[in-house]
Amino acid sequence: MFHTTVQSTHLDQFGHVNNARFFEYFEWARWDWAARHGFDFHEYMARGLSPAAVWMEISFHRELRFPDDVTIATEVSRIGEKSFTLLQRLFSGEDNLSATLSVKLVFVESTKKRAVLLPPLFRERLQQMKEAS
Repeated sequence: MFHTTVQSTHLDQFGHVNNARFFEYFEWARWDWAARHGFDFHEYMARGLSPAAVWMEISFHRELRFPDDVTIATEVSRIGEKSFTLLQRLFSGEDNLSATLSVKLVFVESTKKRAVLLPPLFRERLQQMKEAS
């Protein structure tokens, strides 16, 4: 689980967190999730592979305001040949669901700028995580 707190600088002119900031919160949580699960993207980048988000779908359920506590849960929802999809749920306070995000990610080969098959060890680890949830 990733935790953060809404800061006053995260608010828009309407006094709540702007929709674009939600995407930032979700991205912070994905990088935290990857680090906590031992994914070393520097290793992949050294091999000429970069992770890239290719599709996102977000649903807003409840606004966020200063100084809400935010918790984001991230889980593997789908694993394909060249892509994987994560489901993220953003909660405020105790258990108030504020937003959900589904994001499809690929590895892009840096010289060809094309999606490639998921690296075998990466795919295997994702599968283990999916089965454990």
